[in-house]
Amino acid sequence: MQENTTSNSAPKERRKARKNRSGAHSIGSNIAYLLKNIARRYPALLFMMAVEIAAGVAAPAFGIYLPKLAADLALGETAFAPARAALWMGGFALAMAAVYGARDIAGRGKYMQYNALRQDFAREVYYKSLECDFPVVERAEGQAWFARAQMTLLNGDWSCTSRMVVAIMEITTGTLSFLLYSGILSTLNPLIVVALLGLSALNALALRYARRYALARREEQAVLENRLGYVEEEARDVRAGKDIRLYGMAGWFTALRERLMDGYSQVRRDIAARDFRAALVDALLLFLRDGAAYVYLIYQATQGRIGVGDFVLYSGAIAGFGGFISSIVGQFGLLQDASERLNDVRSFLEQSNAPDPADPLPPPRGMPSIEFRDVCFSYDGEHNVLDHLSFSLAPGERLALVGVNGAGKTTIVKLLCGLYAPDSGTILLGGVDAARLRRADRFALFSAVFQDVALFPFALAENVSLQPMWETDLERVASCLSRAGMGACVQDGGLARPVSREISDDGWNFSGGEQQKLLLARALYKDAPIMVLDEPTSALDPIAESQIYEQFDQLARGKTALYISHRLASTRFCDRVLLLSGGRVREEGTHESLLRAGGEYAHMFQVQSQYYQKGAKEA
Repeated sequence: MQENTTSNSAPKERRKARKNRSGAHSIGSNIAYLLKNIARRYPALLFMMAVEIAAGVAAPAFGIYLPKLAADLALGETAFAPARAALWMGGFALAMAAVYGARDIAGRGKYMQYNALRQDFAREVYYKSLECDFPVVERAEGQAWFARAQMTLLNGDWSCTSRMVVAIMEITTGTLSFLLYSGILSTLNPLIVVALLGLSALNALALRYARRYALARREEQAVLENRLGYVEEEARDVRAGKDIRLYGMAGWFTALRERLMDGYSQVRRDIAARDFRAALVDALLLFLRDGAAYVYLIYQATQGRIGVGDFVLYSGAIAGFGGFISSIVGQFGLLQDASERLNDVRSFLEQSNAPDPADPLPPPRGMPSIEFRDVCFSYDGEHNVLDHLSFSLAPGERLALVGVNGAGKTTIVKLLCGLYAPDSGTILLGGVDAARLRRADRFALFSAVFQDVALFPFALAENVSLQPMWETDLERVASCLSRAGMGACVQDGGLARPVSREISDDGWNFSGGEQQKLLLARALYKDAPIMVLDEPTSALDPIAESQIYEQFDQLARGKTALYISHRLASTRFCDRVLLLSGGRVREEGTHESLLRAGGEYAHMFQVQSQYYQKGAKEA
C-alpha cells in the first residue's frame, strides 16, 4: 500500500490557513466585491444608488441657484424679462421638487434592498459555518472568526455591507458636488479653491488620526466584546442557573462582568477622546476655512465686483464646499472601518475546504478493517498528540481505547472519521488509504456516538434520522428507538414532538441516559459498517454507563466497532484493549490478560475499582 504523503504538509497548511484568515483585502477590492454582489443579487439597488447620487448632486445645486435667480429678479439684475425669469424660477422649483421626490423614493427602495443584501450575507455565513472544515469550527480562533463575521452583519444600518453602500454613495455624491462647487468658486477666484482644499487636507489628517487610533484598538475592543458576550450568555444559561444560585455566584458573575465592562468602556472612552480632539481641530479649521472665504466674499461685494445674486450663489457654494469636504473625509473613515469588517465576512465565505482527492478510490465494502500506520498528529504543529501511532482492527472486531485524559483517544476518532488529517502516516479503511476516499464516502462508513450530546430542536424522528421528516422512514425510526430502549417515545405522536422545550411546550426533555439511548438509535438508523462510541457516558453513573455499553455492544454485532471509555470495567466485552499514553500504544490485550500482566492498565483498574467498592460499602 502506498504511503500517504499528502498529509505531511497538514500542520504547515493549518498554520497558513490561520495566517490568511485576516483576509487583508484592500478597500478598492472590497468595493468591487460588494458592487459585483449587488449587481448579481439586487441590480435594482445599483439603479437606486445612481438615482440617489444624481439627486444628491442636483438638489444642492438647485438650492444655491434658485436664491440667486430670485435675488437677480428682485433687483432687476437678470437679463431675462420678468415673466421669463419667473418661468425659470418655477421650472427650477418643480425640478427641485422632482429631485427631492426621486431621492426619497430611491432612498426607501435602497433601504429595503441593502437590508436584503445584508441578510443574504448573514445567511451565507451561517451556512458556511455548517459546511466548513471541522478544525475551523472547533478551534477558539475559528469560533471567534465566525462570531466576528456574523456579528458585523447583524448590526442593522451599521452592518458592514450597509455602511459600505451608504459610504460609497456619500463619497461619490460628495466628490461630484465638490467638482461642481469647485468650478463655481473658481469663477470667483481659483485661489479660494486652493486655500479651501489646503485647510480641508489638514482637517482630513486630524480625522484620519482619530480613525487610525480606533482601528488600532479594534481587535482589543472585539476581544472584550466576545468575553462580555460569553459571560452574559453563561449567566443566562439555564444549565448554569442551579450552580449560580446554590453557590451564590451572582456576585462573582456581576463583578466579572463589571470588570470586563470597565475595560471595554475604557477603550471606548479612549477612542471617544481622540474623536473629540479631532472634532475640535475640525471645528477650528472649519472656522478658519469658511470664515476667511466669507471675509473675501464680503470684500468683493463691498467693492462692487459681484452682485447680490452672485454673493448668494458664492456664499452657498462656500458652505456646500466645506460640507462636502467634511462628508468625504468622514465617510471615507466609515468606509475604511466597514471594509475592515467586510474582510472578516469575505475571508470566512471565501475559505476553501480540503478538496476531495483528484483520483478517488471506491469505498470498501462490507465490514472494513481499520489500520493506523505510523500516524503523527499535532493541533498546533509543534507538540504531537499522536506520536508514530500504529494499531489495527480486523473486520467485525471490537476494540477498546483507554487511557488518561489527553492520551489522544478522541483525537484518534477525529482522524479516523476524517474530521482532521494526520500530519504524517497513513490511515487504512478496508485496506484503502482513507486519504484517497471522497469525504462523503468516508463519512458514510461511520455511525458515531460522541462525548458531547448533540440534540437539535427538530422532531424526535428527525433527530434520529438527521433528515427532514418527509425523507425519514418513520417505521425504521420507531424500530431503532425500540431497539435502543426508547420504545415508549413512539406512542401518541411522540415522533413528531420536538426535542426541545424552548420552541414547544410539549417538547421532549430527556434525561442524560435517555439522550444516550437516542444517540444509539441515531447510530442504528444510519446503519454504517463502522460504529464508534467516544466516551458518551462520562456524565453518567457507572451502572447506567455499563448498561449503555452493553446495549451498544449488542447493537453493534456484525460491525467493526471502536469503544473509548475512561472507566475500564466497560471494556470487558471487547475483543481487545489498547492502553494509550503519550500518543502511543503502551499495552495491548484482552481485559483479563491486561489485568494478569499487572501493568499500568491493571493499576488504573485497581484504583477505579477501589472507588466503586468504597461507594458500594457506603451505600
